[in-house]
Amino acid sequence: MQVSAEELHVEEVRLRYAELLQDESVFPTEANWEYIIKHRMEGLGDDLLEKYIDAMTIGDVDRVDLHNIAINRFHDYLDAVSFRYAVNVVYGNISNKEITVDLIRRHRLFDADNLAELIDCGEISMVMDVIDVYKPEYDAGDLEAMQSLLHKIDELPARGYNEMRKGLFGTTLKYICPAGHVNDAATTYCAHAGCGLDRRGFTETQSRALETYRHRIAALKSLLWHHSH
Repeated sequence: MQVSAEELHVEEVRLRYAELLQDESVFPTEANWEYIIKHRMEGLGDDLLEKYIDAMTIGDVDRVDLHNIAINRFHDYLDAVSFRYAVNVVYGNISNKEITVDLIRRHRLFDADNLAELIDCGEISMVMDVIDVYKPEYDAGDLEAMQSLLHKIDELPARGYNEMRKGLFGTTLKYICPAGHVNDAATTYCAHAGCGLDRRGFTETQSRALETYRHRIAALKSLLWHHSH
């Protein structure tokens, strides 16, 4: 195999960037980002995500132009690299769950295998916040993984329950949501302000998203069958 001088130069620059990015105070310039994105440089994603998270979470008083550039250009970077690499980068760092959810939704980085692993790690709510996200393309392997993820979700034990509680007017049946809030027994979603959890620990929005996901699996199964016959 031969390597061109241009390929060699790009790799030299990539390795230099990888070294510089280890410094927490170093942020790529606009020109750096442009070069990284133009050459679709993989191998830098983990460090660039750290810069993005830092820039997103720094206070307005301390935010400078390099932070704003990172906030804008990291999205271009995710769109430039391969889907699989982008998935590995984003799911590989969930230190800020709100940012992870936003990146998965914005860049359509749905991946059933990674989501199943997040459930195993107890990140059920995070999974439900992205369960209805599309990915760019699907194949039979995706269908199998999506079905496995759905089965894992459907098998989750109920976290809320009904219980007899004493009150001023006697003992009545109450619904205790997963967060411990007491509701009328007929309540489906906790009425406590800011909660809204059902017995599985899902909000109404998350429950609707799960049904969307269930229908999507059926639609994908149908499409793949028609394409193979």
